[in-house]
Amino acid sequence: MFIQYDESNLENLISKFCSSFAIKKNLPQTLTYEAALRHISSFIVLPDWNKTTFITKSQSIKIIPSYILHRDAFLSKKDDLSTQLINSKRLDDYYLMLEKSHPKAVYFCNKILKVILIAGLDSYIEGTTSDGLGIAHIDFKSHYNQQDFNELIIHQITHTLLFIDDYVALQVEGPKKELSIKTTAKNKRGGNSFPLYVLFHSFCVGVEILNYRLKSEMLDAPVNYHPVTSIALNRCKQGFAILHNNINLFTPNGRKLLRDYGNHLDELLVWMKYA
Repeated sequence: MFIQYDESNLENLISKFCSSFAIKKNLPQTLTYEAALRHISSFIVLPDWNKTTFITKSQSIKIIPSYILHRDAFLSKKDDLSTQLINSKRLDDYYLMLEKSHPKAVYFCNKILKVILIAGLDSYIEGTTSDGLGIAHIDFKSHYNQQDFNELIIHQITHTLLFIDDYVALQVEGPKKELSIKTTAKNKRGGNSFPLYVLFHSFCVGVEILNYRLKSEMLDAPVNYHPVTSIALNRCKQGFAILHNNINLFTPNGRKLLRDYGNHLDELLVWMKYA
């Protein structure tokens, strides 16, 4: 979605989300995105600031306490690195650099992600849920670089856009989202199977990361979080083949989105031959 969206498309999606939220909650009027977050997500304050804020676990207690409470078992108990990253302004500097090189990414991030929690993880957490809308969580390691940071921002933007789009018009019907789909990839929780909805969003994120690398001429850049380009390409091709074989499990909106991402992947494969 990030690939095919511009600022106007984003505003339209946000508007549709706000309208859908008002209808589902039987509200007398349509709220702003920020006001809707105050109801649907974990914010105890109105997140009406204009720029994404990076926060530590301790700072988050004053803004999104329930988000932390529900995930506390997964978060590292001792996490000096995250505090250092925030206090040193290293991530703010990375964000400024991203804004210079890819202003669209920062514009989207500022609009839909109000806070990014920087906190270590002791175990894996999957996906975006309603109580985490407007919130991203990054376990940023000391050896991660600017490229890793940029890609993690693209990653989080993509997850959030997909969640909002699914809220407006389902991509996969609720009961089918958790259907286990066998793949050739390793699941961090063990085995080779993934829930359909997780596999779909992972594929979309993969295509977005590859597109970002191509457009920013960073196909061979050193990376630590996402796989190198050759591996990422193979995983996306395999993922699309598996998802396409299960396309009957998707709604019309989901099928269109899957086909669109499949077409983007085909375009990337052509362009990368000449990159």
